[in-house]
Formats: sequence, C-alpha cells, structure tokens
Amino acid sequence: MQFEKIYNTIKESFLYFTNKYLLSYYNLIQIIFLLLLFGISYFIEKKYKEMIISNIPENFILKETLEDLFKSIIYSMLLWIYILVSTIVETPYYSVIIIANLLSAWIVINLLTELIKNKLLSKIFSLLIWSIAALHLLGIYNSVVTLLDKIAFQSGNIHISLLMVIKGVLTLFIFFWIANKLTTFSERKIKKVSTLTPSIKVLLTQILKFLIFTGVILVTMSSLGIDLTALAVVGGAVGVGVGFGLQKVVSNFISGIIILLDKSVKPGDIIEIEDVYGEIKSIGLRYISVLTLDGKEYIIPNEDLITKKVINWSYSNNLVRTKVSIGVSYNSNVDKALELLEQSVKNIDRILQKPSPKIFLKEFGDSSVNLEIKFWIKDPENGITNLKSEVNKNIWRLFKENGIEIPFPQQDIHFKSVSPQVKELLQKNN
Repeated sequence: MQFEKIYNTIKESFLYFTNKYLLSYYNLIQIIFLLLLFGISYFIEKKYKEMIISNIPENFILKETLEDLFKSIIYSMLLWIYILVSTIVETPYYSVIIIANLLSAWIVINLLTELIKNKLLSKIFSLLIWSIAALHLLGIYNSVVTLLDKIAFQSGNIHISLLMVIKGVLTLFIFFWIANKLTTFSERKIKKVSTLTPSIKVLLTQILKFLIFTGVILVTMSSLGIDLTALAVVGGAVGVGVGFGLQKVVSNFISGIIILLDKSVKPGDIIEIEDVYGEIKSIGLRYISVLTLDGKEYIIPNEDLITKKVINWSYSNNLVRTKVSIGVSYNSNVDKALELLEQSVKNIDRILQKPSPKIFLKEFGDSSVNLEIKFWIKDPENGITNLKSEVNKNIWRLFKENGIEIPFPQQDIHFKSVSPQVKELLQKNN
C-alpha cells in the first residue's frame, strides 16, 4: 500500500510538470530559442575558444577546466541575456531559467571540484551537488526527500530508511576524505621533526590515524542519530566472541607498538628473518614490509618479529662482518693458499680494508685443510650472497693459476674379513 502511494505521487508530479512546462505554447517557443542559442554558443566556441584560452596564463589552476567548460559558459551567458531581455519585454521564460540555473550550477560546481585532485571523487562530488541543486531549482527537493524517507525497513523501534542510508554513506565519505587529508598533512609535519627517531615518527603517525578514523566513525554514527551508549551493550555482548576471533590481529597490533617503542627495528634497517633478507620499507601497526634484493616485498606480521629469531644487520651501525670458507689439499702449499685468499678480496670495492680482512687456518678436516677469510662491509642492503659469490670466483681463479688443489671428499674402505670366495676373486684380479 505504501509503494502504491509513492507511485501515485511520482505520477502526479510528472503529469503536472509535463502539462505546465513541456506541452504549453510558450514552452515550444522557449525550446526553439534554447536550440538557437546552443547553436550560437557552438559557433562562438569554434571561432574564438583558442584565442581566448591562449590569453589565460599557463600557471592559472583553472585554465584546463575553463577550456573544457568554454561552450557551457558561453551558452549559460546567452541564456541569462535571453532571460534579461524576456524580463524587459515581459515574455515567459520559466523553462529557460530552469536550464540556465542548472547549467550555471554545473559550471560553478565543476570549478569548485577542481580543488579535488582525484578525478573519480571530483565527478561523484560534482554530480551529487548538482543533483541537489537541480531538485531545489525544480521545486521537488522536499518531495524527493519525503519519498526516500518513506522507503524504509521498520522492525520495532528500528527504522532504517533509504534516506538514512544515503545520508550515512555520504557523511562517511565526506568525513573520511577530510580525515585522509588531515592524516596526510599530519604525517608530513611529523616527518619534518628532526628530533624524533624514525620509529617514534611511525608510531605517532599510526596512533594519529587510529584516533582520527575512530573519531570519524563515531561522529558519523552520532550525526545519523545512532545512540552511542548502545555500543557499550553491543560491545559487551560480542566482545568475547570477537576477542577470540581477533587474537592474531590484537597480537600483531600490540607487537607493532612494542617494536616501535623499543626501536629494535626501524624503517631502513636490513633484517633477516627465517629465509627473508631485505630492507624494511615501512612499519605498520599490523605488519612490516620488507623489500628483498630480487624485488619481492614480504609482508611480515609484527608478532613474528617478537617471537622469532631476527637478525638486524644494521641495528647499531651498518658495519657487517661475513666470511668465506674453503678447503685445500694436504699436498698444497698452505702458506701460499693463505696469501691467495688475502689477494682474493683486495680488488673488491665493497670490502673494507679498515678493519682489514683476516685469514685463518681453521682446522684439519678429513679430506682437506680448511681455511677461512673474514672481511667487513658497510652496505648490507646491497646483499651478502652476491659478494660471497664474487670472492669465491676470485679464489677459484687464483687457486687454478697457482696450482692449489681444492680436494673432494675421499674414503678408504678396509675389509677386516672376507669370505674365501671373495678372497680368491680378489687374488685373481691382482
């Protein structure tokens, strides 16, 4: 029954508008003038647009928008001139003034929304404002609002109308846009404070985001007439269940705060956790982002940095010592091998000479004399494995050139006792 009333209201409004504005004799004359003025604006655009736009300074922020709206602006000016003349000669102009108002509103809105850099958001915002302006100009704004309010879901004291949903979405959208601008502005200001460490800057930024967006949600709910005291009851009812479901989320959240406070890792550090080695690009309240040398970006939960073994290659400074091990034959000249190991790291730019590399005769192995060279670098972000590979290639070349043998494992098998048949076979082969 309610929908039938809504349908009848829309039908009556449409018939009234059609009979008064579209089917009258004077309206047909106005339509002819509307088309004529549109043709004139099209002609003016073709002939004078380029000349007029070229005189506008390049640094003028609205130049591109004015170029896109040039024909609409000319058409709007011609419509207002027609309205002025019609007022003087006392002829009807009600259809023309509707078009003129709508077009003028559209032009002004497009100029204002140029301040919004995101094109999609700009179009949505301009369409919304223009629709509201159009409804006001046509005199049906209140009727449309009443209609949207009647389309509702009713259950006891709960009343959710289409109007309420639209208001909620629009309010949330506007507040979130403002909140995003505020957080971006605040983040830039915090980054400029030189007295704060990178970890504290990230912590302050994340806390500020949390507070701003939480406030946005609460303000939106309050503006829609939702009783915020009911949240306490709802929170108490579902808190236990949500707590179990969000254990990991809360754990990562708390771990993120701990990491930012104790400064164990910070953006720019080179870390190694399990099989991931790379630079920390960002730290959030739920995860950190680690960029490896092969371009992969790993999202690692904050909890892993608390509970697992983490190597921070640049915790206190960027100086890192690494090593390369090699085995030589027992028949080789060990002193010469040690000398060649020292030469293998001399012409590599990444390896520091102060502190100087150290060479050791580490142990006597089963098949080889095991040597080791340890050296320092100050750029772990450029990788360790690739550097070791370069050192190993130098060692291989130098050993080959100087006759130093790199042995492979060998084993001698001694039979304490064999059967007579095997013994006889071995004697025949000898």
